[in-house]
Amino acid sequence: EFFQTRVVRRIDINYVNEVYYGEKVEIYFSQNRENSCIFEMRRQSEVICRASMQFDKAFDLTENK
Repeated sequence: EFFQTRVVRRIDINYVNEVYYGEKVEIYFSQNRENSCIFEMRRQSEVICRASMQFDKAFDLTENK
C-alpha cells in the first residue's frame, strides 16, 4: 500500500562489500527526512551496502504500527 500511494523520485546505492550466494544478511531501514529513508544491508556488523530512497511526498514510518 505504501508504494501504491507514492512515487520514488531518487535512489542512491553505495556498494561497500561483496555478498555471496547463500550468505545471510540483514536489512535495516530508518527515516532520515520527511520524504526519504535509508536502507543498510549488513552481514553481522559488516556493512554490505547502503541505499537511500526519496519519494514524491512526505510520510511517517511510525504510522500504522
